[in-house]
Amino acid sequence: MAAKKKINKLVRDIKDPNVRNELIKLFLKREEIMKEEKIKKEIELKEQTAMHNKYLPKYLSIKILNAIGFIEYSKQKGKLDMPGVIKFLETGKKFSQKEIGWVLLLLSLDAVEEILSTPEIGGLIKDALIKSRKTIH
Repeated sequence: MAAKKKINKLVRDIKDPNVRNELIKLFLKREEIMKEEKIKKEIELKEQTAMHNKYLPKYLSIKILNAIGFIEYSKQKGKLDMPGVIKFLETGKKFSQKEIGWVLLLLSLDAVEEILSTPEIGGLIKDALIKSRKTIH
């Protein structure tokens, strides 16, 4: 917006109509090129998203992973707590309840891994899996 004001002021200051018209044409061409580049970037981003979504499960979509990255960054900076996370997802980013569930699940993976790596609980789960395999076959 500020660039347009500067351009308009520059055009008004030029007295020669031919030079003024050429300058206006150049600025219009510049705006057109910038719009084309913006459209190209949007298309490229959509193609990347489509490619990503084609091969990965929905809970690993770019939208979900970006939310997790933002939340982790905010938590490290001390600017976001759990109620703030849910409010951010519901109102700020318009996540569905299912998507919020995926985000919270992925955020809790570190804690789950820590629990499973303890000998007591890890051993119980391993034993349960071995028993279930024996009974299935």
